[in-house]
Amino acid sequence: MKKVLYILAATIMVAACEMDFYRSDTMTSTMLKADPGAAVYTTDGLYSMFKDVLLFEGTEYSNNTWVKHYFQLTEFRGDNVAQGRASEDPFTNIMNYDDDNTLYNLGYFWYVSYKILFGANSNIEAIQEGTTAEGDLLLGENYFIRAFVHFALANIYAKPYYVEGRGTNENEPCVVLRNSTDCSKTEKATVGKVYDQVEADCKKAYDLLKGKARRGNKGFVGEEAPLALLSRLYLYKGDWDKCIEVSEQLLGADPASKLDPDLANYFVNAEDSKETIWCINRRLTDYQFSQHAQLGSMYYSSTGVGGIGWCEIYSSEQLLDLLFRWPDDGRRKAYFAYAAPIEGQMMVSWPDAHGGLDYRLDVMITSSKNPDGTYTPNVIDNGDGSYSFSTGGKNYTTKKKIVNKDVKYYIEGYATDAEDDDDITGGTRVFIRTAQDNAKGTRLTMPAYMNTKFAGKSGTDEELLSSNVFFRYGETILNAAEAYAHKGDAPNAIKYMNYVRARAGLTGDALYTTGNLVDSGYTNVLDAVLDERRIELMYEGFRGYDLYRNGKDIFRKYAGVHKWEIIPNATLDTTFPVCIPYAETAASGVTSNK
Repeated sequence: MKKVLYILAATIMVAACEMDFYRSDTMTSTMLKADPGAAVYTTDGLYSMFKDVLLFEGTEYSNNTWVKHYFQLTEFRGDNVAQGRASEDPFTNIMNYDDDNTLYNLGYFWYVSYKILFGANSNIEAIQEGTTAEGDLLLGENYFIRAFVHFALANIYAKPYYVEGRGTNENEPCVVLRNSTDCSKTEKATVGKVYDQVEADCKKAYDLLKGKARRGNKGFVGEEAPLALLSRLYLYKGDWDKCIEVSEQLLGADPASKLDPDLANYFVNAEDSKETIWCINRRLTDYQFSQHAQLGSMYYSSTGVGGIGWCEIYSSEQLLDLLFRWPDDGRRKAYFAYAAPIEGQMMVSWPDAHGGLDYRLDVMITSSKNPDGTYTPNVIDNGDGSYSFSTGGKNYTTKKKIVNKDVKYYIEGYATDAEDDDDITGGTRVFIRTAQDNAKGTRLTMPAYMNTKFAGKSGTDEELLSSNVFFRYGETILNAAEAYAHKGDAPNAIKYMNYVRARAGLTGDALYTTGNLVDSGYTNVLDAVLDERRIELMYEGFRGYDLYRNGKDIFRKYAGVHKWEIIPNATLDTTFPVCIPYAETAASGVTSNK
């Protein structure tokens, strides 16, 4: 298959003031110079390419959007999500670390990234700085977009700049760096060179955007966005002091005031929320919009399994442990939906090799539905904190243990090849949850804890519509917290963590102090910060990379359609970055990263 380098042309869209785009013709930098006013349309076209379905390899496929692939390529490498059944969608390959260079999601993401970069470079070359305030505003947006896309490519296709305990990768090969429309030479830059370009572009964007009103809602870039990207970049670079400096510049004297108090509706109203720094504003009128192709479709369906969404990706048991640790944590209430619960009745489940399949699924004992619509419980509450049930012709009674504020249940005498919980000796850990209707609440016995972050719009036609957030103040606060933790400044790290914990409705002993961290099982403040980032930023594409760059292994011994394993941090250099597409390496000679 003959394909020229993906960095050749930008499909440009025309925009209305509220970011509702429709497609129009390509414009080059030469055309822009002849018609400077066209820069508004070409810049808005870049925003549109993040979310619209573009022609790729001769086809417009509704499953292909940059924003969807971005969040799946980042989130599915971590340990927050569990897949409830096998799927032909290539996100399964990303989940299982068995991606290859022919997968369409990897190819499309690379292809559109460089189309966006070419468009941004065309605008940067065409818009004359200092001529008008509007021109400088547009120029600042383009510099930021160029920075963001390069940074996304680096984090997805290459090694981190810095890995805690293992040092820097600044001289390692990264991705193709494009800071002009000259595509005559195609070669990888180093990680350090890409980071340097991102930093320079952010600083330039901030200078151009500073003091200027953004052109609309949070779907447009404003002066805060370059600072937010710098905060993330310095954190990933291991430059703790600069991360703290730029984060605190962005947050001001009252960081808590930057957070949206309406946690449950934050993502519903992301484009207008004070917490959002930059998002991609979605509309039902987006080109080739399809409910089943949206990011939220794999996570959620209002009617449970078999509804509007595919509802195949659920929350891992370890993530649920964290969220159930604090009963009043509003983030569990705001961002989780439990499919088809049977109120007043309980079920017991645990991971096990099951059904002759080559992956781990839950064994699940739940209530039986009777012909008259009532349910007969198969898990009996004994009234003393224990539960009884039968399976495989044997009777079991759960026992309970409190470990670091977590309530853990276990049974004895069950033969399984699933490894025991480290905190429980001589037993198999089980999970006690509200019972579910098997017809609507499970896939292959996987309990469906659904994520609602990407399904907040109201109304049946908008069930799976969401404006996906790339930067928000909640992240910036936790960037500062992590940087302080790395510096050994526990009081400041705790102060910043407590901003987001208080917003989540936690009070009293649920707010951290230097003393009570130990009660929650933490021997150092960094681990507490990483857990806080895990909860606050769940599903937003951070968790896997947070573990990787902090020198942590990725623990994936929980039920789901993935390998039952702990992925050592030392092996992530060769497994975590996804493949550079074959179409690129074959056409341009850029070396593969696998």
